[in-house]
Amino acid sequence: MKLAELKKLAVDIVEGKVFGTWNIPSYDQHLVPLIFVPLSFMDAKQLKKLKRRKVVHVYEYLDKAAPKTVNGYPIFFSFRLLKKRDWKRLVRYVKRFEKMKKEFLER
Repeated sequence: MKLAELKKLAVDIVEGKVFGTWNIPSYDQHLVPLIFVPLSFMDAKQLKKLKRRKVVHVYEYLDKAAPKTVNGYPIFFSFRLLKKRDWKRLVRYVKRFEKMKKEFLER
């Protein structure tokens, strides 16, 4: 993922525009295929391919959510993938943006 895309994603996450698997607690991880519906149609080979590509998170913008929910979680008929390397960079950008936003609001 390009730097500008990662920074935009970080801003959108902080602003509450994005829902990802990082928002789902471990006790609800079994709901991931119900939240991100296309995952439920993937066979074992396709899911293995995602792991080989080092995909660690699935996410989507909340404006793409269906009108229904499952156990309070949004439902999506599309998703985007986040690889391990990009996730590590994204976490740093989210923290930096949160800090900048907090400092700005406190002044």
